Amino acid sequence: MVLAAGRYDAAVSAALPQPPGWGPGPPPPPAPGGTVSVRPLPDGEEIVLRATGWLRLLPAAFLLFWLCGWAAGELLVLLILLGPLADPLVSALRDVLPGSWPRPPRFAGSTPWPVLAFLAVWFVFWTWGGLAAAWQLLRLVAGSDRFVTRPGGFSLRPGAGPFGRTRDFPASEVSAVHADVRRSRLVAVVGGSERVLCSGTPLPVAEWLAARLRAALGLPEPTLADSGERDAEAFLEPPVPVDWAAGPLPEGGVLLSAPHARSRKTAGCALAVAVVVTAGFVAGLLAAGVRREAPGGALFFGLLILAVDLLCGWLAFARESWLLRPGLIARVRSLGPWERRREVRHGTLAVSVSTDSDDDDWFRLEACGEGRRLKLSSRINAGPEVLAFARYAARHSGFPLDVPREVLLAAGELRNGSSRARGPA
Repeated sequence: MVLAAGRYDAAVSAALPQPPGWGPGPPPPPAPGGTVSVRPLPDGEEIVLRATGWLRLLPAAFLLFWLCGWAAGELLVLLILLGPLADPLVSALRDVLPGSWPRPPRFAGSTPWPVLAFLAVWFVFWTWGGLAAAWQLLRLVAGSDRFVTRPGGFSLRPGAGPFGRTRDFPASEVSAVHADVRRSRLVAVVGGSERVLCSGTPLPVAEWLAARLRAALGLPEPTLADSGERDAEAFLEPPVPVDWAAGPLPEGGVLLSAPHARSRKTAGCALAVAVVVTAGFVAGLLAAGVRREAPGGALFFGLLILAVDLLCGWLAFARESWLLRPGLIARVRSLGPWERRREVRHGTLAVSVSTDSDDDDWFRLEACGEGRRLKLSSRINAGPEVLAFARYAARHSGFPLDVPREVLLAAGELRNGSSRARGPA
């Protein structure tokens, strides 16, 4: 969200009773395109960012135009899927809405059930995409980011008018808050992963807000050190990545197990794909039954859907772990008696970063050795977590680790031209 000159009443803030160690902060710096309003609270303060510039109306107009086409496609496919059941709906629309409304569209001749199955799956994703675009339109027109800071944490409510959802960030979960210079956004590191708090924020406003949030969390202000002596212990023995489980192996080495939260996310995505694909197949069969048609190719598509469901089941329920020994990195995926293993020997570790069309950073960790490549991690906006995994794997495998400067900058370990990185790179 692009912001403008702030409004701040320091006299009122100083007059209110403040908790110990919590004093009025400096006023927000000016920036074009919006407003920053600060309202003192008995135990903290409320900071609201709003966009008011005219430039935001250009993407809003495009989204409004796109949503008109989205609504036409949504209605058309819905009428096709409903078939004869859509006649009462169209009759009701004719009675309520002015003008001449055509009858529901029909395919010439019989409708192949694979087409209906495809339209059913397409309809689900099309509906989801339209709702996401409508929410973004509301954010552009009447959006705001509301921060409430109190000693020990803060809350954030990104909303549009009366709609929004509040999320709490206690100090026990947040390890850092900083302004992303490359992407003009405010980022918090939660459980080793980066969470974008607000984007499109001018750098002076983002740094001012980051300082206020760090004060609420009790985090120290980032400082530059002229040497790495303070981190010498971390250089020798990097800690286990956050939420990962590590244990020694009888034959030597370390077994690093993926966190349960990541396993649940992977399982949820895989099961969602399986449900959508299977539901589309079943909807096609039911639609063909209503029309009393023989579903041609049902056996072939049934076997294809079964293969997709088995693959989704493997991704959902297989456990992933990493075997780290000197000169060896192996990925092990197991499900009951089945196990799949890939390994690289005597190689190097490399971390890279790329930016997608949504301006998100993808961090990728790979092991390369003896003509083989093995992807260890690929995460979106999770630079600290990927770097922690890379350093731990490099320590226990002996693989040299290559971390380019742009990766450290994107992960927030280099800020404002600093040349210092935290941890062994």
